[in-house]
Amino acid sequence: FQNIANSSKECLLGINPERMSNSSFKDWATLIIVETNFALGDVDSGLALLSQLPQSSAKSFVEAKYHFSNGKYDEAANIIETAKQTSTNIAYFEAFLGEIEIAKSNLNAAKAYFSKANELLPKWQMPLIRLAEIEISLGKYDAAKQLIVDAADLDAESSEFLAVDAQYLSYRYQLDEARKQSQLVVDANPNQIEMLVALGILELKAGNSELAIDYFTRATSIERNYAKAYVFMAVAHLHANEIEQALIQLQRAIDLDPNN
Repeated sequence: FQNIANSSKECLLGINPERMSNSSFKDWATLIIVETNFALGDVDSGLALLSQLPQSSAKSFVEAKYHFSNGKYDEAANIIETAKQTSTNIAYFEAFLGEIEIAKSNLNAAKAYFSKANELLPKWQMPLIRLAEIEISLGKYDAAKQLIVDAADLDAESSEFLAVDAQYLSYRYQLDEARKQSQLVVDANPNQIEMLVALGILELKAGNSELAIDYFTRATSIERNYAKAYVFMAVAHLHANEIEQALIQLQRAIDLDPNN
């Protein structure tokens, strides 16, 4: 379900669960269609299908994602905490709780959840990447570097790995190498919001305010509620001596995420 956004949504809607004789596969296919409807903005159809499914940990996961996408973090967390008690894939639920804590700006709580996910499923790269991102945010670069090395051992070519590696290089002011890594990710996936923001930050550090604004604008055109992009866009406008625009973008960021 985490990769729905990177798939052909119209193609996914062509799945016909009724052709599946196994009830578990049928429910799984229906959940994919639910997620696809949500991604396409057809919330009513998604919720209608979701209500028809029997209760399961997978259904709860999708319900929680829906609440999370609407900023209802406590509701999402409550659903996940309950559902993980009956799930056989607890690592994914722990990781989701980590994502919720990141959204709430509780980085230490997020670390605990991602560390648990990594303990439960050490061959899954995502918790290592999230832990590295958190350590970078906390300024703990040595710890971040070790996590990046561990993630590379699992898959040094995944876009998620290249993204966090580029983020680390950027913070360590290895700008040329960071730009190279970031561009690889964006070339593979032009809608990778975090990398577009990372490229914007790189250009800010290099003194290229206008190019930085272009990257931040691309990011906000994909996800209009991404507060981080507006913060850095405000900084870019400030560097360009565009004070009024800087204040406008900063206010947008505050409106979206007043607690961060």
